[in-house]
Amino acid sequence: MLNQTRTHTPPRGASRSGQRGVARSASTATKTGGKAAPVKAQNVKSGGTRPADVSRPDRAALMNRAESLLAQLAEIEERLAVAQKDSGLSGKAKVSDLTAKRDSVLRTLAALEKAKRALEPA
Repeated sequence: MLNQTRTHTPPRGASRSGQRGVARSASTATKTGGKAAPVKAQNVKSGGTRPADVSRPDRAALMNRAESLLAQLAEIEERLAVAQKDSGLSGKAKVSDLTAKRDSVLRTLAALEKAKRALEPA
């Protein structure tokens, strides 16, 4: 869906007339120094039902993915130890990049652990 481009433009006539008053009041509030109240977006959920085409991975698939992530984490830790020895600007950039990668892998491992717990019987 993200790769599709919009082929038509939405109609502008009726939708703009309803928004003009809102736009004026917001711009007036910023000119006078007052802060406009933030508008909260509401998330619409499908009522907890899963689409039929989504499959749940089994325990073996989760464990396989976790093992590959642990191997990736070990490699990142090794590269991080080497990069921390470099005191230059490039070393600091590598440390920052590798730390972000390590954090991402750790978050993914936590999500896999959560998925594994969800598969366990209650």
